[in-house]
Amino acid sequence: MLVSELFEADQARVDIGAVAQAAFARNFKKKFPGSRVVSISKRSSQVADIVVRYQGERLQFEIKARTGPDETNVVYAKTMRRGDSNKVFDAFARSFNDNTDSFCDLIDLYRKEDTSVGFPEDEGVKNSSGKIPWEFKSDDPDFLSLLRSLVIKHLKAHGDNYFGLYDLSTGTTSIYFTGHGENILSAKPYPKLTFVQIDTYGGGYKNSMRVAAKANIAASSKTVTF
Repeated sequence: MLVSELFEADQARVDIGAVAQAAFARNFKKKFPGSRVVSISKRSSQVADIVVRYQGERLQFEIKARTGPDETNVVYAKTMRRGDSNKVFDAFARSFNDNTDSFCDLIDLYRKEDTSVGFPEDEGVKNSSGKIPWEFKSDDPDFLSLLRSLVIKHLKAHGDNYFGLYDLSTGTTSIYFTGHGENILSAKPYPKLTFVQIDTYGGGYKNSMRVAAKANIAASSKTVTF
Protein backbone atom coordinates (compact mmCIF):
# COMPACT_ATOMS: atom_id res chain seq x y z
CA MET A 1 0.00 0.00 0.00
CA LEU A 2 1.34 3.44 -0.95
CA VAL A 3 1.88 6.14 1.68
CA SER A 4 -0.82 8.24 -0.02
CA GLU A 5 -3.28 5.35 0.25
CA LEU A 6 -2.48 4.90 3.94
CA PHE A 7 -3.06 8.61 4.50
CA GLU A 8 -6.39 8.50 2.68
CA ALA A 9 -7.51 5.50 4.75
CA ASP A 10 -6.52 7.24 7.99
CA GLN A 11 -8.26 10.42 6.82
CA ALA A 12 -11.48 8.50 6.11
CA ARG A 13 -11.43 7.00 9.62
CA VAL A 14 -10.93 10.45 11.13
CA ASP A 15 -13.74 11.97 9.04
CA ILE A 16 -16.20 9.20 10.02
CA GLY A 17 -15.20 9.70 13.64
CA ALA A 18 -15.91 13.43 13.36
CA VAL A 19 -19.38 12.70 11.95
CA ALA A 20 -20.07 10.34 14.86
CA GLN A 21 -18.92 12.88 17.44
CA ALA A 22 -21.05 15.65 15.92
CA ALA A 23 -24.14 13.42 15.81
CA PHE A 24 -23.55 12.36 19.41
CA ALA A 25 -23.20 15.93 20.68
CA ARG A 26 -26.32 17.05 18.82
CA ASN A 27 -28.55 14.16 19.86
CA PHE A 28 -27.31 13.76 23.44
CA LYS A 29 -28.59 17.23 24.33
CA LYS A 30 -32.01 16.27 22.92
CA LYS A 31 -32.08 12.96 24.79
CA PHE A 32 -30.92 14.49 28.07
CA PRO A 33 -32.28 18.05 28.45
CA GLY A 34 -30.11 20.17 30.69
CA SER A 35 -26.91 18.46 29.61
CA ARG A 36 -23.98 20.45 28.24
CA VAL A 37 -21.23 19.29 25.92
CA VAL A 38 -17.99 20.53 27.51
CA SER A 39 -15.52 19.42 24.86
CA ILE A 40 -15.13 17.44 21.65
CA SER A 41 -11.65 16.19 20.76
CA LYS A 42 -9.93 17.62 17.71
CA ARG A 43 -8.73 15.53 14.78
CA SER A 44 -6.11 12.90 15.77
CA SER A 45 -6.17 14.08 19.39
CA GLN A 46 -5.34 11.69 22.23
CA VAL A 47 -7.69 13.33 24.74
CA ALA A 48 -11.22 12.18 25.59
CA ASP A 49 -13.51 12.03 22.54
CA ILE A 50 -16.37 13.87 24.25
CA VAL A 51 -16.90 15.29 27.74
CA VAL A 52 -20.43 16.13 28.91
CA ARG A 53 -21.80 17.81 32.02
CA TYR A 54 -25.07 16.30 33.24
CA GLN A 55 -26.83 16.42 36.62
CA GLY A 56 -23.74 17.99 38.13
CA GLU A 57 -21.50 15.14 36.94
CA ARG A 58 -18.66 15.15 34.44
CA LEU A 59 -19.13 12.26 32.00
CA GLN A 60 -16.48 11.12 29.56
CA PHE A 61 -17.21 9.16 26.38
CA GLU A 62 -15.26 7.21 23.81
CA ILE A 63 -17.11 7.23 20.48
CA LYS A 64 -16.70 4.75 17.64
CA ALA A 65 -18.43 4.75 14.26
CA ARG A 66 -19.24 1.98 11.83
CA THR A 67 -20.98 1.81 8.47
CA GLY A 68 -23.34 -1.03 9.43
CA PRO A 69 -24.16 -3.61 12.12
CA ASP A 70 -22.00 -6.30 10.48
CA GLU A 71 -18.90 -4.11 10.28
CA THR A 72 -15.94 -4.10 12.66
CA ASN A 73 -14.18 -1.52 14.79
CA VAL A 74 -10.61 -1.43 16.03
CA VAL A 75 -10.94 -2.23 19.73
CA TYR A 76 -7.27 -2.90 20.46
CA ALA A 77 -4.02 -2.11 18.65
CA LYS A 78 -0.35 -2.56 19.44
CA THR A 79 2.89 -1.73 17.67
CA MET A 80 4.95 -4.93 17.46
CA ARG A 81 8.36 -5.96 16.22
CA ARG A 82 9.57 -9.46 15.53
CA GLY A 83 10.16 -11.23 18.82
CA ASP A 84 7.77 -9.08 20.84
CA SER A 85 5.22 -10.76 23.07
CA ASN A 86 1.71 -9.46 23.60
CA LYS A 87 -1.02 -10.85 25.85
CA VAL A 88 -3.84 -10.31 23.36
CA PHE A 89 -2.21 -11.43 20.14
CA ASP A 90 -0.33 -14.34 21.73
CA ALA A 91 -3.65 -15.55 23.16
CA PHE A 92 -5.19 -15.23 19.71
CA ALA A 93 -2.38 -17.31 18.21
CA ARG A 94 -2.88 -20.10 20.75
CA SER A 95 -6.64 -20.15 20.18
CA PHE A 96 -6.15 -20.10 16.41
CA ASN A 97 -3.55 -22.88 16.23
CA ASP A 98 -2.70 -25.33 19.00
CA ASN A 99 0.87 -25.68 17.74
CA THR A 100 1.81 -22.04 18.32
CA ASP A 101 2.74 -20.24 21.53
CA SER A 102 2.94 -16.70 20.25
CA PHE A 103 1.79 -14.35 17.52
CA CYS A 104 5.28 -14.41 15.99
CA ASP A 105 5.15 -18.22 15.90
CA LEU A 106 1.85 -18.03 14.02
CA ILE A 107 3.24 -15.53 11.52
CA ASP A 108 6.24 -17.78 10.91
CA LEU A 109 3.99 -20.80 10.39
CA TYR A 110 2.31 -18.95 7.51
CA ARG A 111 5.61 -17.65 6.16
CA LYS A 112 6.57 -21.25 5.34
CA GLU A 113 3.93 -21.13 2.60
CA ASP A 114 3.92 -17.42 1.75
CA THR A 115 6.96 -15.20 2.37
CA SER A 116 4.95 -12.05 1.60
CA VAL A 117 3.40 -12.55 5.05
CA GLY A 118 5.32 -11.12 7.97
CA PHE A 119 6.82 -8.08 9.65
CA PRO A 120 8.11 -5.19 7.51
CA GLU A 121 11.74 -6.25 8.01
CA ASP A 122 11.15 -9.88 6.98
CA GLU A 123 12.56 -11.06 3.68
CA GLY A 124 9.92 -11.20 0.97
CA VAL A 125 7.50 -8.77 2.63
CA LYS A 126 6.72 -5.99 0.16
CA ASN A 127 4.17 -4.02 2.17
CA SER A 128 5.81 -1.34 4.31
CA SER A 129 3.27 -1.94 7.07
CA GLY A 130 3.77 -5.72 7.03
CA LYS A 131 1.23 -8.32 6.04
CA ILE A 132 -1.13 -10.45 8.13
CA PRO A 133 -3.10 -13.33 6.54
CA TRP A 134 -6.79 -12.66 5.94
CA GLU A 135 -7.54 -15.98 7.66
CA PHE A 136 -6.60 -14.54 11.07
CA LYS A 137 -10.16 -14.40 12.38
CA SER A 138 -11.83 -15.83 15.46
CA ASP A 139 -15.19 -16.30 17.11
CA ASP A 140 -13.68 -18.27 20.01
CA PRO A 141 -15.70 -17.22 23.09
CA ASP A 142 -12.77 -17.49 25.50
CA PHE A 143 -10.56 -15.24 23.39
CA LEU A 144 -13.38 -12.76 22.76
CA SER A 145 -14.09 -12.62 26.49
CA LEU A 146 -10.41 -11.91 27.20
CA LEU A 147 -10.34 -9.21 24.54
CA ARG A 148 -13.53 -7.59 25.86
CA SER A 149 -12.14 -7.52 29.41
CA LEU A 150 -8.96 -5.80 28.26
CA VAL A 151 -10.92 -3.26 26.20
CA ILE A 152 -13.04 -2.37 29.24
CA LYS A 153 -9.92 -2.12 31.40
CA HIS A 154 -8.38 0.28 28.88
CA LEU A 155 -11.52 2.45 28.74
CA LYS A 156 -11.69 2.70 32.53
CA ALA A 157 -7.98 3.51 32.79
CA HIS A 158 -8.50 6.31 30.25
CA GLY A 159 -11.28 7.73 32.42
CA ASP A 160 -14.13 6.87 30.04
CA ASN A 161 -17.46 6.40 31.81
CA TYR A 162 -19.27 5.40 28.65
CA PHE A 163 -18.66 3.94 25.22
CA GLY A 164 -20.77 5.17 22.32
CA LEU A 165 -21.28 3.27 19.06
CA TYR A 166 -22.59 5.29 16.12
CA ASP A 167 -24.09 3.34 13.20
CA LEU A 168 -23.99 5.33 9.96
CA SER A 169 -26.53 3.00 8.31
CA THR A 170 -29.23 3.90 10.85
CA GLY A 171 -27.98 7.22 12.20
CA THR A 172 -28.35 5.97 15.78
CA THR A 173 -25.92 5.93 18.69
CA SER A 174 -26.03 3.32 21.43
CA ILE A 175 -24.40 4.02 24.79
CA TYR A 176 -22.74 1.49 27.12
CA PHE A 177 -21.38 1.80 30.66
CA THR A 178 -17.70 0.92 31.17
CA GLY A 179 -17.94 0.47 34.94
CA HIS A 180 -16.01 3.66 35.67
CA GLY A 181 -17.85 5.97 38.07
CA GLU A 182 -21.61 6.03 38.60
CA ASN A 183 -23.97 4.88 35.85
CA ILE A 184 -26.30 7.89 35.97
CA LEU A 185 -27.49 7.26 32.38
CA SER A 186 -28.64 3.71 33.29
CA ALA A 187 -26.84 2.28 30.25
CA LYS A 188 -26.18 -1.41 29.74
CA PRO A 189 -22.63 -2.77 30.21
CA TYR A 190 -20.10 -2.74 27.38
CA PRO A 191 -21.46 -5.24 24.81
CA LYS A 192 -20.12 -8.62 23.82
CA LEU A 193 -17.85 -9.09 20.81
CA THR A 194 -19.12 -11.56 18.21
CA PHE A 195 -15.95 -12.09 16.15
CA VAL A 196 -12.57 -10.52 15.57
CA GLN A 197 -10.26 -9.98 12.61
CA ILE A 198 -6.54 -9.50 13.26
CA ASP A 199 -5.03 -7.13 10.71
CA THR A 200 -2.48 -4.37 10.17
CA TYR A 201 -3.57 -0.86 11.05
CA GLY A 202 -1.87 2.13 9.48
CA GLY A 203 1.73 2.27 8.33
CA GLY A 204 4.81 0.60 9.74
CA TYR A 205 7.53 2.52 11.57
CA LYS A 206 11.18 1.46 11.88
CA ASN A 207 10.44 -2.15 10.91
CA SER A 208 7.49 -2.37 13.31
CA MET A 209 3.97 -3.52 12.49
CA ARG A 210 0.85 -1.94 13.89
CA VAL A 211 -1.37 -4.94 14.72
CA ALA A 212 -5.06 -4.42 15.40
CA ALA A 213 -7.97 -6.45 16.69
CA LYS A 214 -10.96 -5.41 14.59
CA ALA A 215 -14.08 -6.73 16.30
CA ASN A 216 -17.77 -6.79 15.57
CA ILE A 217 -19.50 -5.22 18.59
CA ALA A 218 -22.92 -6.65 19.38
CA ALA A 219 -24.97 -3.48 19.78
CA SER A 220 -28.04 -3.75 21.98
CA SER A 221 -31.44 -2.08 21.49
CA LYS A 222 -32.02 -2.40 25.25
CA THR A 223 -29.44 0.21 26.23
CA VAL A 224 -29.60 4.00 25.90
CA THR A 225 -30.03 4.92 22.22
CA PHE A 226 -30.65 8.13 20.32
